[in-house]
Amino acid sequence: MSRNSVKGKTCTMFLPTAALAAVCVATAASPAFAGDTLTTLASFNGTNGTDPQAGLILFGDTLYGTTSAGGVNNDGTVFSLPTTGGTPTTLAAFNGANGVVPLAGLTLSGGTLYGTTSAGGANNDGTVFSVPITGGTATTLVTFNGTNGADPIGGLTLSGGTLYGTTEVGGVNNDGTVFSVPVAGGTPTTLVTFNGSNGAHPYADHLVLSGGTLYGTTFSGGAYSAGTVFSVPITGGTPTTLVTFNGANGQLPAAGLTLVGGLLYGTTSNGGANNDGTVFSVPITGGTPTTLFSFDGTNGADPVGGLILFGDTLYGTTSAGGVNNDGTVFEITTPEPASWALLAVSAAAGLMLCPGRYRKKLILVGQKI
Repeated sequence: MSRNSVKGKTCTMFLPTAALAAVCVATAASPAFAGDTLTTLASFNGTNGTDPQAGLILFGDTLYGTTSAGGVNNDGTVFSLPTTGGTPTTLAAFNGANGVVPLAGLTLSGGTLYGTTSAGGANNDGTVFSVPITGGTATTLVTFNGTNGADPIGGLTLSGGTLYGTTEVGGVNNDGTVFSVPVAGGTPTTLVTFNGSNGAHPYADHLVLSGGTLYGTTFSGGAYSAGTVFSVPITGGTPTTLVTFNGANGQLPAAGLTLVGGLLYGTTSNGGANNDGTVFSVPITGGTPTTLFSFDGTNGADPVGGLILFGDTLYGTTSAGGVNNDGTVFEITTPEPASWALLAVSAAAGLMLCPGRYRKKLILVGQKI
């Protein structure tokens, strides 16, 4: 994890290495990253986990996350770590039967952590699990079977006593699903089965819930097979396609959405003027998306993470591009799209954000991102 100043605020990035991984902190006086000092909070060693693919959540003075591999069975872990650093505590170790390869972050409610594994379970199609915040045996809440979804690589959205999420594939057409399940577990309810024309393969790390409606993205599908933005009632039904990407206005959205007022903001990993990805907005009622920015490689490329809002500014990351082609951290100021400006900060060499579909995200805590 590295923290760097952007207009006096602090940016937090979560950065894996190629094999073992470290949670670390870097400080700097300016956005230039010159003279950064990196403080390692924890180094994974395989036994206590390896290859964390998701962002962290913060509760009190403790960070919680997942590793996609490592642990006793080399099937991944759930861990906790004091913000001051130290040895990570393994709260749960997956064993295949209760899941394997957790790629998404965690959701916390009360004293329980909730998450997904992208594979494993009785049918090797992934699971939804819970584990006490103090640690213990992971409880399998859902075992996917293909028909009701498979390979959940995104996290969960909690409302009341219900968890909402997506599966990348599975469902009637094997194009992925939106599902819900009680926090106590049970048979998942399939809210949406994608069919290609209305979207396919939701990769995003979360769904946005507003009122009685869920909002999300699909990585592909739609009229141009370039991905969509969709909405669906929490009770389920036919999804409404709010945006069909066509390449020129972006394509292949890999991240979730940020809702501000009546606008949804997001990123596409490709497409736009330079085919290096875009930042876009669209009304929650749908329509033609507004391209707020098209990346050009120099200032970043391939944004696969979502956006967060603080004040009148959106913050995000690109997985490539920048001075070293190792990715950037950027901000876009609001409120008028015509006056939005981009500040791209090149990530230091060797701190490459995870490419491809495995996304990193920034987390807003107080006045820190």
